[in-house]
Amino acid sequence: LIDRGLIYYSNIINRPHGRRDLQDQPGKRKNEKKGYSTGFTASQRNICTKFFKAVTGRSFGRSLIKDKKAISNFEELIESVLNDVSGIY
Repeated sequence: LIDRGLIYYSNIINRPHGRRDLQDQPGKRKNEKKGYSTGFTASQRNICTKFFKAVTGRSFGRSLIKDKKAISNFEELIESVLNDVSGIY
């Protein structure tokens, strides 16, 4: 699920008409894995695991999720990954 969203974002943000100045576009190399989550560290995977456990429980809605830290950590992780994908630092 994460990879699908990040790959879509990467395709949109790195379209040729938007990034003509780049010679070697990310994801265009042969034999390169497309999935971004394959490069996640153990810590990043742990953040994702905690988030998905928190949001797939019986309670629905952000106000009913007990582990609020899992949500904020996941938001920070995704924001940093999106910035990396887009080249914004």
